[in-house]
Amino acid sequence: MSVAPARRVALRVIARVRRGGSWAHEVLSAELGDSRLDERDAALATRLAYGTVEMGGVIDEVLARHLKRLSGVQPKVLDALRLSTYELLCLRTPAHVAVDQGVEMVGRIAPRAKGLANAVLRRIAEEAPKFPFGDADVDPEALARLTGFPYWLAKRLTEDLGWDAASRMMRAHAAPAPLYLAHNPFKGDEASLLQRLQMAGASPEPFGPAGCIRCGSASAVLRSGVLAEGHAIVADAAAQAVVAMMPLAQGMRVIDVAAGRGGKSALMHFSAARSGFSIDVVATDIHGFKTEVIAERMQQLGVPRVTTACVDASDPEALSAISGPGTADMVLVDAPCSGTGTLRRHPDKRWRLEPAQIAEMAALGAKLLASAAGLVHPDGFMVYSTCTVIPEENTGVVHGFLDSSAGEGFEVVDLTTHAVDPFGESIIRGGSFQTIPEIDGFDGHFAALLRRR
Repeated sequence: MSVAPARRVALRVIARVRRGGSWAHEVLSAELGDSRLDERDAALATRLAYGTVEMGGVIDEVLARHLKRLSGVQPKVLDALRLSTYELLCLRTPAHVAVDQGVEMVGRIAPRAKGLANAVLRRIAEEAPKFPFGDADVDPEALARLTGFPYWLAKRLTEDLGWDAASRMMRAHAAPAPLYLAHNPFKGDEASLLQRLQMAGASPEPFGPAGCIRCGSASAVLRSGVLAEGHAIVADAAAQAVVAMMPLAQGMRVIDVAAGRGGKSALMHFSAARSGFSIDVVATDIHGFKTEVIAERMQQLGVPRVTTACVDASDPEALSAISGPGTADMVLVDAPCSGTGTLRRHPDKRWRLEPAQIAEMAALGAKLLASAAGLVHPDGFMVYSTCTVIPEENTGVVHGFLDSSAGEGFEVVDLTTHAVDPFGESIIRGGSFQTIPEIDGFDGHFAALLRRR
C-alpha cells in the first residue's frame, strides 16, 4: 500500500511546523508549490495539514491516553499518528482508511513502530464517535476540544464575549476563512479585475466596502495573476471596512504607525484614489527589513506618496523625529496584538499563544497610542485598530488612553454614521467597531476613531 500524495505533503508540512521557526501557511505554500498535486489533492493536503496543526493540543491529549509518554515517541512517528488521529476525530475518514494510511506512514519512518501505530489508531478509531467527549453546547471543555482551542483561551473567550458569541467564533474555525481581495485602482478599473477573476474561475463578488471582492477559489485567484501583477491585494473585508470608515480627505498627511508590510497604507491610498483625491503616508516600523518590504510593495502596486521610516514607535521622541509634534492630520496605530481575530488564517498560532501575551500586547498598544498622540494636531484624528477580539487589547486600551494625560483633549468619534454595509451591526457600545469571526464570515477586527479637540 502506498501513502496518498496529499497525506505525504501534509506530513511534511506538519513536521516542518513542529520543528519550529515557520508558520503553517508559509510552509504549506512552499510545499504545494514544489508538489504536482491537482486542485483536489491540494485542497485535501491543505485541510489535513491545517487541521492537524490547529487541533494539535487536542490531538496530543487523545494520543496521551494510549501512549505511555508522548516524548518517548520518535517525532516523525508522532507526526504521522497526529495526522491520522485528526482524520479519525474530525474528518470522520473511514476507520480502515485512516488506520491503514497511518500505519503505512509510520512504517516508512520506523518499520518497527507499525505494530504500535496499528494498536493506538484502532483504539482511537473505536472512541472517535464519542468525540469531543462531552456536550459542546454546554460544556466549555468539550467545546474547546471540538474546535481545537486551548482550554485557557476558550475560557477567556467565553468570559469576554459571552457563550453564544464565543461558541460561534470557535465553531467558525472548523472551516477555512473566506478570501477577500481589495481592488487596486492604480493598476486598472474594478470591472476589468472582476472580469479576469471570473474568467479564471474565482467566482468573484463585490462585497461590503468599495473595492472589496469576495472570491470563491483561492487557487483560481492565484492562476489569474492579479495578485502577482498587483491589481489586487489580499485583505479581509473587516480590515477594509476599518479603512473605509476613516475620514480621509484631500492632501492629508497620515502616519501609519507599526505598518508591518504596509497593507493598510496601501488600503488608505486605494480608498483616497477611489474617491478622487490623494494623501501622503509615512509608514513606520521598528524593523528595517519591513520598511524595505513596504517600499518595494508600494512600488509594485504603483502606490505613490508613501515614505518609510524605521523607528521604535513606542518612543515618543523617536517618533517625533520623523514627524514633528502636531504635524499629522491622522495617525493610524495598527497595533501588534494577540491576533485572536485571525486565528483561522494562522492555525498554529493558537497553540503558540500564551496567556501572559494578551496583557503584554495590551501594554504595547497603550504605549504606541500614547506615543503617537503627540503627532496629531487639533481637529486631527487618530485610529487605533487591532485584529483581536479580546476587550483588554481593544476598548481597554482606548479607555486607559483617554483617562491618561496623553489622552487629554481626545474624544471617541461614534462610527455609527461611518459604517458601511454589512458592518452597521458591528458598531459596539461607545461607538467603536468590532467584528467577531462567524462561519463563512469575516475576521475579528477592532477600530476606534479618536479626534483631538
